[in-house]
Amino acid sequence: MAGGQAADYVIRRAQMPDRDELVSVLNAAFSRDGARPVDFLKFLPHLFQPERIGDHFLRLQNGRIVGCVGLYPYEHRVGGVSFRAAGVGQVGTLTEARGSGVMTSLLRAACREADAAGYEFCWLGGDRVRYGRFGWATGGLKMCFNFHERYLPDPPPEARVRPLDPERDLEIVREYLADEPDTVVVEAGELNAILRCGTTGGWVLGDAFIAHRRGGHNVYLGSGTPEEIASLLSHHLRWSKAQPEGSRGVTVECAAAPSALMRTCQGHYASMSIVPSGMFRVGRLKSCLDKACQVAQARVTCGSGRVSLTNSESGETVTVMCRNGRLSAEEGGREDTYSLDRRELSEVCFGLCPLELHLPGLPEDSFLRRVLPLRAHWSRFFGV
Repeated sequence: MAGGQAADYVIRRAQMPDRDELVSVLNAAFSRDGARPVDFLKFLPHLFQPERIGDHFLRLQNGRIVGCVGLYPYEHRVGGVSFRAAGVGQVGTLTEARGSGVMTSLLRAACREADAAGYEFCWLGGDRVRYGRFGWATGGLKMCFNFHERYLPDPPPEARVRPLDPERDLEIVREYLADEPDTVVVEAGELNAILRCGTTGGWVLGDAFIAHRRGGHNVYLGSGTPEEIASLLSHHLRWSKAQPEGSRGVTVECAAAPSALMRTCQGHYASMSIVPSGMFRVGRLKSCLDKACQVAQARVTCGSGRVSLTNSESGETVTVMCRNGRLSAEEGGREDTYSLDRRELSEVCFGLCPLELHLPGLPEDSFLRRVLPLRAHWSRFFGV
């Protein structure tokens, strides 16, 4: 099978009777020789329940699952504005089926579904060349702060800190996320499952908490006063160093927007970096740009202008307008529209490189620089 095209196959959505075989395929596809075996039911249990099982596209050959792609619908807030979005994950192919077009066919199916559903964007983490062929571009923004003992306060007495409890503390995490302007939005049941899975943990001190995931040293959520959060980070570092693997430090990943967690980081970090948060694929251009205008409106109070963008693959043309400081996105465009393929549009909408790479001649003082790119933040805490 490897190296050639399989003539007969079926692509369909997964159903609950497929779960055991699907998980087995993913465990095999992501396991590496000599590494700890992967167990998807352990660290992503919520994705294989009845509510989410149908979000997986399967490719079957001779009745056997040989590959999978997950397309998971979510609300995704950027700058306080809600976007219809979807995360892509669990992109896996059995070793013996690689090279036969399995992943290409599955990604095409997922992209068709995303476009038909009208998602404003999809996000994932992965190889930029592979996913760039399907319209994804590196982008979004996250801030990473690294901590060491000498930059943190002394840890509090251990008796004052307790582990984050999924049942007892679900509401404080939900309340925190409800107020976050840049986050993936998850239902209570799914959030509960994430908090319960084996790779999630956290600490509570009074009314403050932090939550970590994926190896323990990465902290993704935190609420409270900067003093309380700093104490919890110090406690977490003490705990991490006592583990068998011996963590060398603690890293906080957060959106590039003011928050109690960021204020804490600013006062105590040892080093920091600003990096893309993942890869993004723009979907329905009109609604995505309309919401980008909503995100940017508070930063634009005057000026006028227009810029037209065309998706050369779908033919959709949208004009972003500024009329005396009021932003909007309207269907249609002018003769001088910028015609870009989907990957280029994704870079314009989400990427970190200068807009001039794809919009040559854009004035330095163009209002569009306040609108794009979107600083979308995909936190890996949510485990897609």
